[in-house]
Amino acid sequence: MKPTSDIYGFIVYCIIAAVSVGFFIYTLYVRFGYLALGRYENRFDHIGKRLKAVLLFAFGQRRLLYDMAPGIMHAMIFWGFLVISIANITNVCRGFYPDFAFPFMDRTPGLVYAFVLDIFEALVIVGLCIASYRRYIIKPDKLSLNIDGTVCLLLIFILMVTDFALRVTEHAPFPDSMTALMPVTMAIMSPFYGANEHITGIFYESFWWAHIICFYVFLCYIPYSKHFHLITAIPNVFLSLLGARVALTPIDIEHPPEAETFGVSKIEEFTWKQLLDLYACTECGRCQAHCPAWIAGKPLSPKKIIVDQRNHLLSRVSELRTPNSELRTLIGQVNTEDEIWACTACGACEEECPVFIEPIQRIYDMRRNLVLMQSKFDRNVVTNFKNIEANGNPYGFGATSRADWAEGLGIKKLSEDSNVDILFWVGCAGSFDERNKKVSIALAKILKASGINFGILGNEERCNGETARRIGNEYLFQMMAKANIETLNKYNIKKIITACPHCFNTLKNEYPQFGGNYEVVHHTEFIADLIKKGKIKLTKEIKETVAYHDSCYLGRFNNIYKAPRGILKSIPGVKFMEMKRYGKRSFCCGGGGGHAWMEERLGKKINVVRLEEALTLISQETGDRSQELKTQDSGLKTQDSRLRTQDSRPALVSACPFCLSMFEDARRFKNVEHSINSLDVAELVVESIG
Repeated sequence: MKPTSDIYGFIVYCIIAAVSVGFFIYTLYVRFGYLALGRYENRFDHIGKRLKAVLLFAFGQRRLLYDMAPGIMHAMIFWGFLVISIANITNVCRGFYPDFAFPFMDRTPGLVYAFVLDIFEALVIVGLCIASYRRYIIKPDKLSLNIDGTVCLLLIFILMVTDFALRVTEHAPFPDSMTALMPVTMAIMSPFYGANEHITGIFYESFWWAHIICFYVFLCYIPYSKHFHLITAIPNVFLSLLGARVALTPIDIEHPPEAETFGVSKIEEFTWKQLLDLYACTECGRCQAHCPAWIAGKPLSPKKIIVDQRNHLLSRVSELRTPNSELRTLIGQVNTEDEIWACTACGACEEECPVFIEPIQRIYDMRRNLVLMQSKFDRNVVTNFKNIEANGNPYGFGATSRADWAEGLGIKKLSEDSNVDILFWVGCAGSFDERNKKVSIALAKILKASGINFGILGNEERCNGETARRIGNEYLFQMMAKANIETLNKYNIKKIITACPHCFNTLKNEYPQFGGNYEVVHHTEFIADLIKKGKIKLTKEIKETVAYHDSCYLGRFNNIYKAPRGILKSIPGVKFMEMKRYGKRSFCCGGGGGHAWMEERLGKKINVVRLEEALTLISQETGDRSQELKTQDSGLKTQDSRLRTQDSRPALVSACPFCLSMFEDARRFKNVEHSINSLDVAELVVESIG
């Protein structure tokens, strides 16, 4: 049973191997050579953390297991491939050395490996069957149904079946002790015990050639298929962004590049890591399935953004290297403006991606080009930009009225008395939005009740610039950031508390880019600590059924989940409920990425989708399970009347002014203002402490 023992077989094998491996190496050289088109970016720091990420997320398949069924399916195939690699190396080497075997194969490790190999090969086949059933029978929207996926599944299936066939034909004539340790092979082989050695030898050689040709075909095909991620996924996880994922990369406004362009309008203007992301995409569709814009019927699919750019890079790279060549425009033809503007920067796509692709920075790089270079943006944000620049807030109110909400509360202004332990950063919504002023007042009362020595900047506080940055106006953001940092440093501020996750994230994760380094605490963490230390007592019973909504910038980007839940659960009388989508997989309110200031023209309103989820949940919890909540206006009005009869007052609770405002708008839009309240955590706390 030595297929290449004769000279002709050996020559044929050498030709196949040399051509295939040469073609594979050349293709890799060309593909990875394209990365040199991108701008430089350092992703080689903190090697220990990066290796840990590879172990957890690449080899451990941690993110894939978020969705148990498809996750286990993929894990079986992936882990099976790792186990089978030794057997594949053996088969390849036997083409050159017919008697090749790893040294340990005739001892205990080899016997253990034989058992593990047999089990995992069977699991791979089971995984392939499940994958085929999902792809061709269930047909989930997130999957791309194309010939590429079919070819890959078929090639892997042939590799597994032929490897089983090799073991059966090799051991059928004379079963040995190793065969007894391979239960699946034994089951298949049982009808062929004692078969003629000559006949099984012929079959063995046939299966070996089929296996080895399939192996080399797959090797050559990998760089041209979505399975290129078999090579690029592990490096991409290793090179993933460490630290705050939502901190956008700054532009050097003061020292612009020679071309004096900002943002990205050409594929080569991305960084080399952003180009590697294009290769690493598995087209699994998890990003798309959890994207609020896609779910609400808007044109954005993070998967499509990546795939379209990958195809653009591969098909046009020769033109990119040719001076004065005419390219398809990245913005407008490869990715439409509607796609780019639909993103709320919620981070769901990046949280779900098993190989740590980063669509957010890519989308906002293109936004920057639209805003700074092409002056293309939603007409409503023109006023927004002017207001921020002229008045220091997007609402357009005079800067001198920023502290009007605090009249009569006895709150220090740092301009009058800077001797404070902590600065209360109120934010624009907390200063000017009528609904969110109540949250500012509630938090101020909590701080005073606990004896905290705090103050506010008052008229000296300006918009943190986050809205401008997420819309794409990096210039305006940096102007606001530097002005605020100058003010904060003037008062030697060390610790800041804020009720706004957007202010929290910007001050904590983005201001350090410009020299503003402060200890920033969100009000839910601060309040939770006050309760823990006994500085405030929650004594008054509040009979409310509450569903908590995780703000994207508080939870997904800054990992604050326990504090708000702990607060709500500690309030007497409150019945706490989790939304269907919560925690890291929470659903955006629709206000991020500057959308709180933009007009939603396409698809359904994201805030309405989220509100309807809360109404459905509360409907189920308040009884009357016989009729599910209808999302049409008439159904919601009926639900409105029924809910008003309940003893408890249901509420959708958040810890973010953007979320609160978006839910207020959604309640009015659906005419369910009496069906469900929208509250901030601080409002319930201040009521409970009396």
